Amino acid sequence: MRRLLVSGLVAAVTACLALPAAASALDVDVTAAPYGAAGDGVTNDRAAIQSAIDDVSAAGGGKVTLPAPRTFLSGDVSVKSNVTLEIAGGATLKMSQNQSHWAHRPVLGHMIDGTIEWNIAMYRNYPLIHSGNARNVTVTGGGTIEMTRALTDETTIHAMGIGFHKVDGFRISNLTMIGASASNVSLYTVDNGIVSGMTMRDDLDTNVEGVAIGNSQHVRVTGNTMDATSDDTIVLWTQWNDPRGTTWWSTAVPEPINDIEIDNNYATSTCCKAIALIPWGTAYGDQRQVEMSDVRVHDNTLAATDAVGCWCDDPYTGEPPSRFTNQEQDQAPMKDLTFARNRYTGSTALTKAHIQNLVADFAKTSPTFIRNGGFERTGHAYWSRVSRAGQSDAADYSVGQNGSWYGYIQYFDVGYTTLYQGVSLTGGQTYTLRARIQTPDGSPARMYVYDTCGGTGVTQNVSSLAWTDVSLRFTAASSCGRYIVGFDSGTFTSGGLRVDDVLLEGPRIDNDDPVISYEGLWYLYERAGDHGGTERMATQAGTRSSATVTFRGTRARVLAVRGGDRGRADVYLDGVYKTTIDQYSPTTDLQYVTYDTGTVAAGTHELRVVPTWTKHPASANTVISVDAVEVVR
Repeated sequence: MRRLLVSGLVAAVTACLALPAAASALDVDVTAAPYGAAGDGVTNDRAAIQSAIDDVSAAGGGKVTLPAPRTFLSGDVSVKSNVTLEIAGGATLKMSQNQSHWAHRPVLGHMIDGTIEWNIAMYRNYPLIHSGNARNVTVTGGGTIEMTRALTDETTIHAMGIGFHKVDGFRISNLTMIGASASNVSLYTVDNGIVSGMTMRDDLDTNVEGVAIGNSQHVRVTGNTMDATSDDTIVLWTQWNDPRGTTWWSTAVPEPINDIEIDNNYATSTCCKAIALIPWGTAYGDQRQVEMSDVRVHDNTLAATDAVGCWCDDPYTGEPPSRFTNQEQDQAPMKDLTFARNRYTGSTALTKAHIQNLVADFAKTSPTFIRNGGFERTGHAYWSRVSRAGQSDAADYSVGQNGSWYGYIQYFDVGYTTLYQGVSLTGGQTYTLRARIQTPDGSPARMYVYDTCGGTGVTQNVSSLAWTDVSLRFTAASSCGRYIVGFDSGTFTSGGLRVDDVLLEGPRIDNDDPVISYEGLWYLYERAGDHGGTERMATQAGTRSSATVTFRGTRARVLAVRGGDRGRADVYLDGVYKTTIDQYSPTTDLQYVTYDTGTVAAGTHELRVVPTWTKHPASANTVISVDAVEVVR
């Protein structure tokens, strides 16, 4: 276990962001000839600023300065590779509300139309400061970016303050942004950058975010003051084919979001979420490309309705009535998120978020089950890795396999390697970790369970030239929100392991566990007192709906919520109709045993609950719920 602990510490170390150095050839003042920016706050200076940027970039790089104490009125300017745009202390770059002042003519008004959910104009309009398909870009200087608003919402140009897309190597620092009527800083598909020392305040409209980071890697947000934003303050998202990205940004080719550090910020919202997780992109075939991982949030002050929250349901997938309803909870993978030493005002429940290997300084824990145990959604998505661990398409190794993917750890001779997930377990309860494994040369590897709270673990060596089933039965030593379960090289110095069909069996199957499959729309509802804080509810009367669980054991009990709006459902065991249950009750009863199989033969069974959309005469509706399934193993 010493190797496991060391690897965990190494994974938590924050890497220093090193930006590439520009070849500084020019240092240009935009008020000097030949540019001649007026800097009087009235004249449109966009062309002068853009011409200076273009010349400096063409010369190999350098600095373009907006000097003090002037105010430069402008529409959108594009910062190009190897250019530093410096808004000097005491200088102001002021956004023009005149459409003719913009290089890319903006639309007016807050919303474009209602054909797309959240079809806000700022996603179409170019930002005031834009950079795209560039390298080594800096926006800094100690000055002010003044966003503006017209007299009415309908006549206002809503544009982001700073927006980057496909920029590798950037720094945004030491500026004050005021008066925003759209998001302040948006970073889409960027790499290797830092946002630091920024002050954002005095928003003038709704939907103003502080810093939004999407589909990006190796980004740090540190030491910023984002005060009272009118939407989510710091946003982390993954997306694919977002229909709003039609002009200066796009998610047509998705990238994961990983290696993100959020630290030492003051981030508050008048509503919404101080830290917002948005794991969309669920329709993309390769879930590794829309995964959120290795996010470290520490030493911040976070205040909002939700100090930490999740917009978990992807609104751009699915069909009516589930689309745009936040009901399906179809969310992209999230793993290896760490929250430490933050100061929170507001909820940190994150009840609906699916996060494997979560380390948090609030009550949210990792789930009680393994996700993507068959590596089909897709490859190592949801799985944490150290060293030579990953996944392969199993086309060449399909004998004895289910599906087309498996996981692996290999090259034990070059150092410790592991493939694992973080889960939450209850002390004193018995669990079984199951998998199919193959060791290509017959050398042993190890399956393990490690209690990060108590510092104890259980291991078992495994080896087989042919694919074979293995299991590790154990009793959890303590109730801990982060047990690490997986496969590693242990102390072995040669060999490798292939692994598939990984399953963690415990005394209860939560409604969110992938071993429960749902047909139709089952709304995920948060309720204190439910097992795990949530239940699933079928509410679409007349639609084809069912909840099916496969369990291994000798008895199962379906836990649900009885209440005044509940209906009836048929129950089937191993394909045979057993009874019709009625979940109506004049009082609300949580974790109520709505069906008990009684003792059945030891083995694998299928239990199915099918709403009939009928009800007790006194019931107000026909809702059917599933909270959890209790199993006697």
